[in-house]
Amino acid sequence: MQYLMIVTSTSLLEAMSVVLIVALGLRFLAHRASKEDQLYYATFTREIEKRVERDDIGKVKVDDVEVYVEGLLDEVATHLPSRGVRVKMSDIDDNSTRKVMSVREYAGGSQSLIHSLKSETNAFKAKQKPNFNQLTQRVMGKDAHWVRLHNVFPIDSLIRLIDVLPGIFVVLGIFGTFVGINNALPRIAEIDFNNLSSSSGVLSLFVKDVAFSMQASIAGIGFSLLVSLLNTLFPISMVRDSIARRVEDCLEFLWYFVHGGKGVNQQAEAFSQMIVLLENIDQKINDPSSEIARSSGSESQQTDAFSKMIKLLENISQQFRNPASNQGNA
Repeated sequence: MQYLMIVTSTSLLEAMSVVLIVALGLRFLAHRASKEDQLYYATFTREIEKRVERDDIGKVKVDDVEVYVEGLLDEVATHLPSRGVRVKMSDIDDNSTRKVMSVREYAGGSQSLIHSLKSETNAFKAKQKPNFNQLTQRVMGKDAHWVRLHNVFPIDSLIRLIDVLPGIFVVLGIFGTFVGINNALPRIAEIDFNNLSSSSGVLSLFVKDVAFSMQASIAGIGFSLLVSLLNTLFPISMVRDSIARRVEDCLEFLWYFVHGGKGVNQQAEAFSQMIVLLENIDQKINDPSSEIARSSGSESQQTDAFSKMIKLLENISQQFRNPASNQGNA
């Protein structure tokens, strides 16, 4: 115990400073990597949605889900940004070049997501809606750039450590404060208050221990505030969560399309037609000269007509709540 007190009083502040410097460096690298991942996955989801909407407008019919998904992914792969993979370029002629890439580089570079998704095509072939959160975790978990920082540090563990680091600094500061006080209190008994000049050495040690306890508290609180401020202004976990959610929504959008679900343009067109239909019905009901007003002889007939209208609207609403419903029924 005494050895721990001695080591703490001599090395705690230096150790806290080293931890802060290393944490700031790793945090900078993790934040930069998350921004690169954000660009990469944003490009991926944008290219997927662009092509699905194109096929939706062109009323493309998906006969073979696996062939369609793999073809779509091959198209998207040509538009993904580079992720730092070593690629050798050798000229073939003036207008074309050839890329030479190893299997390891393919699995860990800009094509890693495409490679992972192609191994999960069975999820898109399934008629039952898969768990897209788990599918996204499986696909992104195979991406070396996503799970490891520079292929060395597990980035999720690193981020969790950075998130709890402010609390660790506070605890270390409090620990240093108690160590300093514990070392200072016994020295009071060694002070000769009747002859302070002879106790100058003891007083110096006492002041040094008290100063250490104050410095430990200041360092713990200051380092904690610095890391907390960086975590607030430049969040990493929030960026990664938003990336994962966007990929999850993109995969779900693709699954609905290949299974005959309504695309964005089809939904917009159907809503427009429904609004026009309801406006026509409202206009005819309020117009005394309309056929509906003239034919609605009795109150019971009007009640039956409104009941049919309500059932029709309920059917329409149910079909819009189920995007994967048959388009013919819609």
